[in-house]
Amino acid sequence: MMDKKGLSIVLVISMLLAVCFIAYRQNNDGDNIFAGSDETLYFWYTDASLEAYINSAALEYYDATGIRVVPVLHSGVEYLEDINAASLSGNEVPDLYILGSDSIEKAAMAGLAIPVTDPAQIVNQRVYPQTALDAVTYHGQTFAYPFYYETAFLLYNETYLQQMVVSGNEAEGEIEQRVQEMIPQSIEEILAIANEYDAPENVENIFLWDVSDIFYNYFFTGAYMNVGGTYGDDESVMEIYNEDTIVCMSVYQDLHQFFSIESKESSYEAVLNDFVAGKTIFTIATTDAIGVLENARSEGEITFEYGVAMLPGVDAEHVARGLSSTSAVMINGYSDNADAANEFAVYLVNRYADTLYERTQKMPAWFGPEDYEENIFDRVNEVYAASVPLPKILEISNFWVQLELAYTRIWDGADVNETLRTLSEQMKTQIAGAPVTEEVITVVLPEEEEVVN
Repeated sequence: MMDKKGLSIVLVISMLLAVCFIAYRQNNDGDNIFAGSDETLYFWYTDASLEAYINSAALEYYDATGIRVVPVLHSGVEYLEDINAASLSGNEVPDLYILGSDSIEKAAMAGLAIPVTDPAQIVNQRVYPQTALDAVTYHGQTFAYPFYYETAFLLYNETYLQQMVVSGNEAEGEIEQRVQEMIPQSIEEILAIANEYDAPENVENIFLWDVSDIFYNYFFTGAYMNVGGTYGDDESVMEIYNEDTIVCMSVYQDLHQFFSIESKESSYEAVLNDFVAGKTIFTIATTDAIGVLENARSEGEITFEYGVAMLPGVDAEHVARGLSSTSAVMINGYSDNADAANEFAVYLVNRYADTLYERTQKMPAWFGPEDYEENIFDRVNEVYAASVPLPKILEISNFWVQLELAYTRIWDGADVNETLRTLSEQMKTQIAGAPVTEEVITVVLPEEEEVVN
């Protein structure tokens, strides 16, 4: 008959075999081996480029706290719907997840997002620019932790600008000062450079950007459109059709003839490739461009220097304001582990985020570690801080699609006034639930000067 000691040994061996079997099955299913523990958090996300980063964060967090985090890489198709279904099932409920801040209202109304507790008190102006804070604020409460962002900025070939200002006797500091003075503050200044600058043989474009994507176009009217107010959640604020937007979009339309860019043939990939090839002096780019350029430099494909600047306004009277999207970590209202979820969220977006760009090519929404290279990253952060977050109003979730269509129509020759008025009426009608008619605004545009390319 087996004694207690022998029985204990058998039980231990049996338990170890069971754990190994479960780990084997869960690894083959793509799940974390710690799934099923009482100390487990389920963390959903959709971007595969974050996989190694999040897995590493989960392991280090477990080593530090003993709390196990199960990262779940999920398809972006019907993402919130699947989070809702998993939450209602009560089985492996997503405790926290990454979502664009523009979907906060949708998530909150479904009970899938609740105000964060912010245990380390990081969601404030000491850590984040106001743009990030506005992005995660909904009806006066903070509903998420800002994680990373995307925005558009002016990217320029600094080497070409140096060649433009050098006459032969300048000191290095003087050249740098002149280059900074050459960086255009407006579209008017870009046109002046296009008329005055004798481009090298390799240069095909003074200014080239993707006219088919609203992300690279919004800055033309961004300072004069207000959709949803400061936090993008106020249905009473809908300023699309006004004198300034009409003037700015009229200038935008005139650029079609000057730069001869066709919307049907325009693409960001082609634009960026031309810049990397040294064919373009100025372009509108997003944060991925920095990684592309640095990879090209490491491969010996480029030798020129480049820089990042604020977006140019239309003219001296009209400033620019670009668009930004902020991805944030939200706490599921159905989670039974909300406190632990808040703790891990803080760790992920702040304490562990100092290598985020290096490992994922995504810009952290916080101000960043002190050892970041200045110039490029600081300038990108400045552009983000001046940008407009996406609105959260559920009734006009199609706004950006419709705005992009309006931009394309105007670029291709549609009446500016009528196009903007129609868009404004459509959005206000969607919110009111009844037809809304805008009073026609008459704008006398300044006499256009013929610009010879």
